[in-house]
Amino acid sequence: MNRYQFYISFDVKETAYTAGTKAIQDCNAILKGLDYRDYNIHNAVLTNKGYLYSLFKNVFKLLLFVKPSSIVAIQYPLLSGNSYFKHIIKILRLKKVKFFCIIHDVEGIRYHKDNVKLVKAEVQNLNFYDGIIVHNTSMQQWLSEKGVIKPMLALQIFDYLSDQELIPSEHLFNQKSITIVFAGNLTKSTFIYSLQAVNKQFNLYGPNFLTEKGCTNQNISWKGAYSPNDIISKLDGDFGLIWDGEFIDKLDDVYGSYLMYNNPHKLSLYIAAGLPVIAPKNSAIGQFIQKHQLGILIDSLVELNNIQVTGMQYQMFKRNISLISPQLRSGTYLKSAIAAIEEIITHAS
Repeated sequence: MNRYQFYISFDVKETAYTAGTKAIQDCNAILKGLDYRDYNIHNAVLTNKGYLYSLFKNVFKLLLFVKPSSIVAIQYPLLSGNSYFKHIIKILRLKKVKFFCIIHDVEGIRYHKDNVKLVKAEVQNLNFYDGIIVHNTSMQQWLSEKGVIKPMLALQIFDYLSDQELIPSEHLFNQKSITIVFAGNLTKSTFIYSLQAVNKQFNLYGPNFLTEKGCTNQNISWKGAYSPNDIISKLDGDFGLIWDGEFIDKLDDVYGSYLMYNNPHKLSLYIAAGLPVIAPKNSAIGQFIQKHQLGILIDSLVELNNIQVTGMQYQMFKRNISLISPQLRSGTYLKSAIAAIEEIITHAS
């Protein structure tokens, strides 16, 4: 059976200091390792007539390139909201090609849960695929309730490919002086400027830290911005924090509430780096953390003021992290999900 991964790229500058493209690059590498051949439609422009001409020219080439009865993998969203992509699938279905997608983001959940028209369009988009790899069962349930009827499979957690040797940290755990790491694009995580209300030390990593807002907080320290491949060895602390949005006492209605459905890539980063985690109790990945005993679940960051972690508990978290970390670093979760979704769509009528 022939396998292809199909994606459309544009001339858009990406910062080297966020993990925005790490998950996509890792999926690409894992698919290549499973003998999925690349087919990249590259367009230098987004809006003019040349874009449409280039798109349809390349789609015609794709029709000739992909062999009958193949499997095509898509990283979603691909031209999210663009009505043309469903026609690409329709054309290739003439050759009995099967499609599955790996979801990175669902915009209907992320920003537009109350926009009935947009959610409906996204559901229709997803129903063109023969199978869908979703983040977790919470996302799967939401999509099913909104009308997605195609087979869905929960990834559980994103992989974080790395061949860096994990060197044991020289940081010693002290239950009376816990240091918490937070990594990511700091633009949308404005809660970090209110952390003076939490009696823990926070080490922050990532771009767009506002020094003028954070310099008065004695318990936060900005450690710089690093590439997704380099940051693993730079994280210094006892726990990695998963939180988002504006508030420290609750999740906000946009960035924070998205955690109830998605798998944040920073969870994979922390585990790949060997760090136990702190996450919202009602987050989708809270179930994964609890099942594998990987850290602490909370409703509010203020709870950290009274948190008690014994040395024995911490070592248990570290041991459990050490079992999952090599799996993430080698791509085990996505490889398993791809094998399962291939089985589903190839045996579907």
